Amino acid sequence: MKFHSSILLFTFIAACILPATEGPPPAPDEDTLLLTWQRDPSTTMTVQWLEPGHEPALAADQKIKPKLPVSIPRIGILPLSEWPEDGVLEVETFATMDYLRHDAEVFSAQMRMGWNEEGLMVWVRVQDPSPVESANDERLWEGDSVMSFVSTGVGSEERIQTLLAPGRDPQKNEPRFGTRDHRSGEDLAEISVDFAVTPSEDGYLVGFRYPWEILGLDARPGTTLAYQIHLYSFSEHGGDRRFLGWLPTNMTHADPALVMPLELVEEVPPPRHLEVGLEDSQARIQIIVYGGPELAGQEVSFRAGQKQLGETTLDREGHAAIATFEVPREISGKRLGSITVNAGDRLLDYVTVDPVYLKTPRNHTHELEYWVNGSEERVRVTADRHAMVAWRATTRHRVELEDLQPDTLYRFRINESGRTFAFRTMPQTLSRPLVVAVGGDTRHRKDWMLATNRQAMAYDPDFVIWGGDFAYADGREDRLYRWDEWFEANAEGLVGEDGRIVPIVAAIGNHEVPRGYADNHPDFDDSDAWRLATGPYFYQLFAFPGLPGYASLDFGEYLSLVILDTGHANLIPGRQTDWLEKVLGERTGQRHVMPVYHVPAFPSHRSYEGRISRLVREHWIPLFDARDNIKVAFENHDHTYKRTPPIRGLEVSPDDGIVYVGDGAWGVHTRTVHDPETTWYLEHAEGTRHAIIMTIHPDTLDFEVVSEDGEIIDRFSLGGDRE
Repeated sequence: MKFHSSILLFTFIAACILPATEGPPPAPDEDTLLLTWQRDPSTTMTVQWLEPGHEPALAADQKIKPKLPVSIPRIGILPLSEWPEDGVLEVETFATMDYLRHDAEVFSAQMRMGWNEEGLMVWVRVQDPSPVESANDERLWEGDSVMSFVSTGVGSEERIQTLLAPGRDPQKNEPRFGTRDHRSGEDLAEISVDFAVTPSEDGYLVGFRYPWEILGLDARPGTTLAYQIHLYSFSEHGGDRRFLGWLPTNMTHADPALVMPLELVEEVPPPRHLEVGLEDSQARIQIIVYGGPELAGQEVSFRAGQKQLGETTLDREGHAAIATFEVPREISGKRLGSITVNAGDRLLDYVTVDPVYLKTPRNHTHELEYWVNGSEERVRVTADRHAMVAWRATTRHRVELEDLQPDTLYRFRINESGRTFAFRTMPQTLSRPLVVAVGGDTRHRKDWMLATNRQAMAYDPDFVIWGGDFAYADGREDRLYRWDEWFEANAEGLVGEDGRIVPIVAAIGNHEVPRGYADNHPDFDDSDAWRLATGPYFYQLFAFPGLPGYASLDFGEYLSLVILDTGHANLIPGRQTDWLEKVLGERTGQRHVMPVYHVPAFPSHRSYEGRISRLVREHWIPLFDARDNIKVAFENHDHTYKRTPPIRGLEVSPDDGIVYVGDGAWGVHTRTVHDPETTWYLEHAEGTRHAIIMTIHPDTLDFEVVSEDGEIIDRFSLGGDRE
């Protein structure tokens, strides 16, 4: 039976449509308490929390949850080197990250799937006329490649990852293939996954056979499993990559729920309707449909049960056909037992449902009461409230406390009846050592983030510096659950036994915005309005650095943190670099000046010739080198730990160089590292989740780097007699 169909992808987005209501104020969400500074850390503190509206109509833990498994038909024994035409599941359109569509002439793909007694069969036909593959056999994903995951089910850790470089690059003209067993965390060359690569004039065909024994599954109709595929294309060695996937995510390696459910069947059945089931009477549901370009002009109809909801037309956009439809309000209060979507004779076989935040805003006034620890004298202030843009029906409450005493423990609570928390102001002079926990790339999984939080908290840090990539939500509303987990990990791991909350100083990363970098947006506008619209959660959550996303924070005359944006919502050359030169020139009297940013100038995993790394070295490193009060700079992004030797003028300079530390592996999947023995700018590098504990003295900086398991993986000191 032939099932000739472009699979269409849907996103359901719900929005509140009723005005704010009054009544008894709900309790604030104390798990979302976030403390930082906007000005002098010795005399001020900014306290912030969120107020939710109604609970979501859909469970907040749904994440990406396909409603129906994709039916994979039984097929005969077919060659991996030939494109099958009949009797297989046909996937004509792949999604891109954040629905950014590439020109099909540059990069596109189709897929066919089936199963037989030998294994799960997958064929992918890729159009990519410019072959650029990784020069490093251990990092094939840094070039044109195909990455796949096969597991026993959605959310299962029982998964095997495969990675293939097709061998079309003249410098690397043989296919290279590797596997990783996520059950053990090991690279397992002995796992036998058959593959064949057939080059073509403008791309390649690759076929895979995944034997059933690698997952211990019994292959018969009704067996369920899960699969995901990612395709990467590079425009230049070490450059930015394009991404295609079966769903618009490239985070499957970190979250086993981000896969497609499969069910083995005898033959592909007729298309089915979709079970949706929304019940909230305030809901407005928008359905976004896209499929292959051949569907442009097709009418799309929408039905709920027997009720005709309406219709629209698929319009050509890039190399896809797009249609949007808003479910009429008059039926939004009814339970939608099913929504059926037809595009000609085509139907979707699955649907993705991210958390849908159907909440009615409250917008009540909250008051914060605070006092010096042990004092009877109390001060009550009213917090400013702000309706969160895109974070629907959620209200942010924020108050900046002023005229505080330096180096003093304060206690506070919200709305009198809440739990009592505490914070500590910073010393006005460096009368005592200051302990700071430093890192970045905080949450692929909550348990990883929480483990490192707890190791850092054991040092009783005065505050935390995080250099970007917080919740990996990419500025998207459908990934708000990731911020929920981020807040939960902080509430559980960065609050002391005495209730003291550790303040956070934040820099922006590529996963705070869609598309990662400002110059990936054709509509980029160097304005705060554009930045707020592009990265709403980062800019609304973090009072510092605030807009435009780079700023300096001065601690008396002993410390200045210079927070920078490595091209995510601001360009590196031009206005930001001019600002940096001015700020560094104004802080010649500061004892310690520390730049903090996301993408490293000296990467421990990615290519040294990466575009952003080159821009940082070209525009910022000379400004750092011109200052003798910069001893250390904190970098992130590569998901490893690294420390460079002292560097000045892009050369090792033991007496007066700057040490670049970090590379961001607080709570994320770690990566392989360049060999320090053969990499001139690496002194220490390893793929370990960690927190960097920095103790600041008047003349020296002491560092102890602790892993998520409590192991000390590095120690060093800067200033004075260097080690």
